[in-house]
Amino acid sequence: MNDSKHDAPTIKKILRNTTVALALPILVLGTGIWSLAGCSGGPSRLAAPSWDAETMSEQAIADFDKDADGMLSTEELDAAPGLKYNARQLDTDRDGLLNRAEIQARIAQYQKMGVGLTPFSCNVLLNNRPLIGAKVRL
Repeated sequence: MNDSKHDAPTIKKILRNTTVALALPILVLGTGIWSLAGCSGGPSRLAAPSWDAETMSEQAIADFDKDADGMLSTEELDAAPGLKYNARQLDTDRDGLLNRAEIQARIAQYQKMGVGLTPFSCNVLLNNRPLIGAKVRL
């Protein structure tokens, strides 16, 4: 009666139950470790700056609107990489241009969220290939 047909489901059940039995303590332990990491005495959250969204949006238009139409085109955004990178999100009327109100709304949103610092990632390329060991200073 030691047929392999009968052994296979039993082994699967044992493995499944063992996996669940091991996964639960690991999950609980992992959650505990993550919660302790927040209480590690590390640096506190960076306070959000005091921004004047209206003035900042007006200044962005003044600095980058070369044709003085009150909007920033794709070409004008070449001089403002931060705005260009987020242009699709900022362009709420989907006209392909950024106006003062759209920029002001995003700045106000950041201020409301209390954003003091936001992470970003970048790839440093040379001749369209990753540049290993590059040091980037901001």
